[in-house]
Amino acid sequence: MEDEQERSESGAPIYRHEEQEDRKLELAIGDSENIERISDHIEAHVGPVKNVFHELVSDLVHIDIHIVEPTAERNYYTLVTSGMSDRAMTAPEGAEELQFSELYICLPPDWKMGEEEFQDERNYWPIRMLKFLSRFPHEYKTWLWMGHTVPNGNPPEPFTENSGLSCAMLVSPVMLPPDFYELKIDEEKTIHFHGVIPLHEDEMNLKLAKGTEALYDGFEKHNVYELLDPSRPSSLGSEMASVDLDQDSRAFLTKMPIYVFFFIAGADGKVDKKEMNKFFELIASGDGAPSAVFREGAREIMNNPGILEDVMTNDLPNLPIHMASAKGVLETAISNPGEKNDYKLSLLFLAKEIAAASGGFLGFGSKISKEEKASIQSLADLLEVEGFQV
Repeated sequence: MEDEQERSESGAPIYRHEEQEDRKLELAIGDSENIERISDHIEAHVGPVKNVFHELVSDLVHIDIHIVEPTAERNYYTLVTSGMSDRAMTAPEGAEELQFSELYICLPPDWKMGEEEFQDERNYWPIRMLKFLSRFPHEYKTWLWMGHTVPNGNPPEPFTENSGLSCAMLVSPVMLPPDFYELKIDEEKTIHFHGVIPLHEDEMNLKLAKGTEALYDGFEKHNVYELLDPSRPSSLGSEMASVDLDQDSRAFLTKMPIYVFFFIAGADGKVDKKEMNKFFELIASGDGAPSAVFREGAREIMNNPGILEDVMTNDLPNLPIHMASAKGVLETAISNPGEKNDYKLSLLFLAKEIAAASGGFLGFGSKISKEEKASIQSLADLLEVEGFQV
């Protein structure tokens, strides 16, 4: 019988899922015994569970997130789900013993973990991603296993504004002890724990074309594993990212963050000292910039003060022309869509952070003026970033 399963270039099966518009909310309260067994398993092999984020209203399965805080031995937060394994996934024939799974991800020790901080999507998105992935196989009657990738939309969109990561891949645990990998409940049910690594779109495309193994060298070289680094560049590096820029393009893209600074900070008629300080803080640290090209340009700005002086002396009178040229330069200079998108996101993140630096009058009111909001939206339009909202 002919295999009608759609497959990627690597031969791996591709599962496509349609929105189920008529499906009604199916309330779930959670299996208290299952939750307790998972919590005990975490404490036995990872560490004390200091906090649990409970869902108030759950659809299909009740997903809790168990938090293990950083320690001297494991200097990172470990977030583990419970509830995904309350129901069996729709595993393919021959894999019936692999129907029950839970997920985890690790976050840096300085990750902002409070309820107030979680109002900011830049802090909350890893939890949202875990919940989405945990519910995914039950909503679409499918199966998630090691090596499976799930894009954040079609086409994939970054999980948050300050990161180019837009897909997720399940992996065999690396950062946790082997005894944690499985939890046997009874003869009919064994729960398998998978790590989650967020990916760039080009990484997912390579995996689909050549298989999961094609990512391993880049992962090892760039230390990509379950410990999240939201600003990491693609592990495929310059060869795949096509960032071998000619001299003119490199000079323009190096100056582009300075153009953005004056375009945004000067939108309300004055350049605030706080905005200037924020600009240099972000350029010096590279925080929030997923683009390798952006970070390379930022280092050049810090190492060569003459670049800023040249912009202020020669380029500012023609700033609108330079801004209008940005998209054309990007299109010709950076051929890889993932790196190109990362560069655009880096510019927009820089713009929003600069605009918010003033903090309103005496700390009250909107942090971003109407003029600056309009300029940020204009920048997004110039770069043709769809769906971006200030």
